[in-house]
Amino acid sequence: MNILEDFFIPERMEKYTPEVLKKIRKALNDQGKDFWCVLYSNQLEMDLTDFLECFDGVSLWVWESETIPQLPQFFAKLKEIAPGKRYMLGVYLWEYNVKKPIDPKLFEQHISQCFQLTLDKEIEGTVFCSNTVCGGDFESVKILKDYVAKYGDKIIE
Repeated sequence: MNILEDFFIPERMEKYTPEVLKKIRKALNDQGKDFWCVLYSNQLEMDLTDFLECFDGVSLWVWESETIPQLPQFFAKLKEIAPGKRYMLGVYLWEYNVKKPIDPKLFEQHISQCFQLTLDKEIEGTVFCSNTVCGGDFESVKILKDYVAKYGDKIIE
């Protein structure tokens, strides 16, 4: 799987037009590889239809943790603007945009929502951004470790 992250900015979108992305997707698909992109919740209102059509799947990330309770609406919007795609959700263990630990209640709500969507086969899985914090003494790290210990062996059919 190949994933474009931080793609939907004008400079990249000008250089990598839908025509270019379609060629990349075909080359990857011909090698048996998928072509995905990352989309942030604060980008859901952008007109990205022509671009999203070029990807096999979309990984949706909630940009601001205080909007985690809106994940069901964000996911519904994703399915509306990228119908028929494969989906994953992304979860931050740290609030990079404001440089502080994520609220443990919001973090737990987020991973619970992701787990349920996985069980419901709405998404293929969850990507956790542990970038430099997973070894830290943060509540989100503890919650995630407990969650994995509790559900890590669950087989989802």
